[in-house]
Amino acid sequence: MSTQTVRRRQTPRILAIIVNWNKRDYLRNLLGSLRTLGGTPFDIVVVDNASTDGSPDMVRTEFPECALVETGRNVGGSGGFNAGMLHGLAHPKKYHFFWLMDNDIVVKPGALDALLEQMLSDRRIAVVGSAILVLGEEGQVQEIGARVNWVECSMPKNGEGPFAEVPRPHVYECDYASACSCLARVSAIRKVGIWDPDYFVQMDDIEWGARLKRAGYRIVATTESQVCHERFDDRRATQGPAMSYLVARNWFHLFRKNAPRATVHASLRKLFRLFLAGADNAESAGRHGEAFAYRLALRDFLEGRRGAPPQELFAFKPPADADKALTHVPAGRVRRIALMTFDNPEMTLAMAKRLKREFPGAKVETILFDPKPYMASAPLPGKRILTIRSLRQRIQVGLAMALRYDVVASPRHGQHFIFKELAPLQILFEPDTSWKAYARQPRRLIARAINRVRTPMLAEKYARQALARPVPPVNYHPFRS
Repeated sequence: MSTQTVRRRQTPRILAIIVNWNKRDYLRNLLGSLRTLGGTPFDIVVVDNASTDGSPDMVRTEFPECALVETGRNVGGSGGFNAGMLHGLAHPKKYHFFWLMDNDIVVKPGALDALLEQMLSDRRIAVVGSAILVLGEEGQVQEIGARVNWVECSMPKNGEGPFAEVPRPHVYECDYASACSCLARVSAIRKVGIWDPDYFVQMDDIEWGARLKRAGYRIVATTESQVCHERFDDRRATQGPAMSYLVARNWFHLFRKNAPRATVHASLRKLFRLFLAGADNAESAGRHGEAFAYRLALRDFLEGRRGAPPQELFAFKPPADADKALTHVPAGRVRRIALMTFDNPEMTLAMAKRLKREFPGAKVETILFDPKPYMASAPLPGKRILTIRSLRQRIQVGLAMALRYDVVASPRHGQHFIFKELAPLQILFEPDTSWKAYARQPRRLIARAINRVRTPMLAEKYARQALARPVPPVNYHPFRS
């Protein structure tokens, strides 16, 4: 072992990079907790994306020990982390590691030391991620790094579910570790480059992971470094059409560039089918802005547009007659209710309570489709777990919705199946448990059935168009110029 390696193990130079946009109070809490974290010393740079809530002044006056980089405009998480990394790469202190983190996390004691210990165990490791727990429910894991299935177009998360069931201590091999909290090796960044700024937010850390893996580096995540963050699914449900647009568009960019050559055509075709159906489902659920965002994302991907969401996304207004909600629901006719839910046990219980209050005497059954572990173990009323793997099963479930239940209820911002609309009444809940009811609409069912037939043909057409367009070049090394 060289003298230089020993010295670096003893005195690693670490820069924490935090990107902020109009989250002053969250940022204050995080910086306050980092000030008293203890353990391995580190510097902090806050990158502010032109906040209007006084965040820069708060950092200057309350945390003068932190460096502050002001981008002058909202360049997203991608541009913000890039600005922080460029600041660190040019710094005379010559940092060994960057600690990337969200501005709204709660850091558990020892989080950095655990990341650093794992990083120093193998020079091939480029990124070490933390275990991301649910804020307020520290016994539940959201993810401890994740894998990417380039064929199935999925991203299974490591350790998801009860933390007590995760082996500890344990290190997961990953394809990416979320920038919610991860430690990155500067020498690997100098080789592979910084983030693709045109992702803006979403999938940027995953694309970075793909490049690092291709360069021969390892990406891991450790159970011994822990941070808390509100549920990702809860936050995304309330972030509006802009996030829907970025998720869809960036998924396509990610897979177009990184999926294996032998499977990229099939992967793109599958993604187009998923998001075309997603737009159709969102529209049926009354989420017209989300449906518009998905379709706009597909168009922009095919036309090669990248960067921040376009202004036309924010100018969209649904048609005046789009919402055909009922003004009255006869409670006496409701005897059996199917409550279909996906990723939030607390909201599910709140919805069940509201249904029982509105329809006294009605039986509420919670229907779960391939549930996440924390949903399968939650004490939900009348819980039934169903799996759909074939057209036959889908038809059976659809008939059950039409014949067994008087009402099918679900979150408006959740998965949407066409067979929910076969029920006589459909109730869609907002996050605050307010709801609207809709009667069965045969015309819409017919239109959706026609769209389902058209979708595979459109998906094949769009996949061929995407493959015909070359992948745009990106300068991942502006620090070399």
